[in-house]
Amino acid sequence: MSQSSKSKYLAIVIAMITGLFSCTMVSKPQAVAMNNTMAQINDSIFYMGKEFGNMIGDAVTSRNFSCLAAPRRRFEEFIDTSRQRLVLMKDVSGSAQLRKSEIEFLDVEKHMVKDDFIPFEHLTSFATLQEITGLFDKIREDAKVETDKMGNFKREQWAYAKRNGFKLAPNAAER
Repeated sequence: MSQSSKSKYLAIVIAMITGLFSCTMVSKPQAVAMNNTMAQINDSIFYMGKEFGNMIGDAVTSRNFSCLAAPRRRFEEFIDTSRQRLVLMKDVSGSAQLRKSEIEFLDVEKHMVKDDFIPFEHLTSFATLQEITGLFDKIREDAKVETDKMGNFKREQWAYAKRNGFKLAPNAAER
């Protein structure tokens, strides 16, 4: 191999290695940002759901269910907006499955808002214990699907982090 050929070969190898490292260096922060976007959505869903659950408990105790509509609408708007944002996002570093699992999780949340939470708004102060218990039973039933979808998301999240070379926060496994 001539000196000129060796120089060209070396230049090509260096360019390939540099390109590989620069792509990794650029895509890793983008992958972390993609993950963090979904983690923030899930944190918000968790806290909004917990707050709304407490409000349902207070409404049952006081027998005043009229206070549930406005916060439920805000919760539902957040789910809709977050879902639409994810649908419109471009995939980053192989995030298609992660986004898909997050969208499926949000679909379950939307179902729960529509089918599990809205019925509480229709209760009156004369609601029977049987009616209220039936609504809570429906929430418990749907919460199993919610837990499964969150488990799917977490598996995708760990795989995505591993593929993209970043570590998840320790509490990411807790929720």
